[in-house]
Amino acid sequence: MLTAFIILFILLLLLLIPVDLSFKYKNFEGPVKKVRLSWFFGLISFKVYPKKASTKVKKEVIPPPEGKKGPGISKITKILGNRKFTSKTYNTIRSLLKSLKPNIDSFNLKLGLSDPADTGLLWGLMGPVSGMFYGFTDKDIYIEPDFLDPAFNLETEGKISIIPLETLIISVSYILSPTVIKTYWFDLKGTL
Repeated sequence: MLTAFIILFILLLLLLIPVDLSFKYKNFEGPVKKVRLSWFFGLISFKVYPKKASTKVKKEVIPPPEGKKGPGISKITKILGNRKFTSKTYNTIRSLLKSLKPNIDSFNLKLGLSDPADTGLLWGLMGPVSGMFYGFTDKDIYIEPDFLDPAFNLETEGKISIIPLETLIISVSYILSPTVIKTYWFDLKGTL
C-alpha cells in the first residue's frame, strides 16, 4: 500500500513538470519550420517537425461501403443543439487554452490581398487586433498590410509551456461530467 502511494506521488510530481514546445516558422526566403518538444527541464528533448523522411509505402485508402455512412447531420445538429453540452465543451476548450503558457519571442506578419481595397477591408479587421497584441506584451510583434502585392509572409518564434497534470485534470473532468456522459449515453441509445 505504501509503495503504491509512493509510486502515485512520484507520478504526480513528474506530471507537474512542464512540457515545453519550442517552435520557429518562416514561410518566405527559404521556408523554415521547426518544432521541438522538451521535458524534464530540457533533459529529454526530441524533434517533432521536420521528421526524417520515412521509407514506408503509403497505403491505398479504401472508401467506406455505400450502405454505411458516418454520423448523420441530424445527430450532429441534435448534439450541437444541446446548450448544456455546447456550453460545457466551450468552457473546457477555454480552460485548456488558458492552461497553455505561451511565450512568443517574435511575430512578424505581412498580409496583403490582390486588390488593395480588399486589403484595406482586411486591415480594418486586423488593425485593432494587432493593436491589442502590442499592449499585451513587450516582445516584437509586427502585423502590417501590403497594399501593393498579394502577400502572406509570416515569421514567428517562441515556446509554449504545458503542465500535463493540469491538462489531464481538465480533460478528465470534462469526460466524466454528467452533461457529457448524459449526451453520449443518449446519443449512443439514439434517443437524443
